[in-house]
Amino acid sequence: MAIEIIPKKIKQGFQVKEILFYVTLLIFIGVLIGYFVLISSTRKAEAEKQRLEDEIAKIKVSDTEKELLGIQKKIQDIDPLLQNHVFSSKTFSFLEGKTHPKVFFTQFSLDSKIPKLVVSGQTDSFLELGQQILILAGDSFIQTLGLSRIEISKDGKVEFSLDIYLNPKIFRF
Repeated sequence: MAIEIIPKKIKQGFQVKEILFYVTLLIFIGVLIGYFVLISSTRKAEAEKQRLEDEIAKIKVSDTEKELLGIQKKIQDIDPLLQNHVFSSKTFSFLEGKTHPKVFFTQFSLDSKIPKLVVSGQTDSFLELGQQILILAGDSFIQTLGLSRIEISKDGKVEFSLDIYLNPKIFRF
């Protein structure tokens, strides 16, 4: 055996610097892997979010379309009813616009099926009654006009009844 003159250093396991280096290297690699995993997850989540938003938009459009179709069906169901409905209330506004200022009506009867309007009223003179008849006779919604009753009341007023046959168009919507 030979004696060595230069003493060799005895290896002592890992030093603190080496341990810190490897720990730091592992942490760095872990951070890099985590970064790429997070980016990938974020992209997947955004794609899923966009897909869900598109699906929600389709559902909303579909619901809106269903609602509009329901409303359209209701309108289509009501339309024939309105076309055939008789608006007898229109005779009030019609008669109001065609009444002489010195004539007032005391009774009102309407048969919308014929269509016949019977009105009884009162005025001060025959002249005003004649003017009222002329006003009514000149209207296109009146087909026939007849004076069915005429009397002079106890207080000198002219009482009368008119039979007015109306054009059925007056009752339409």
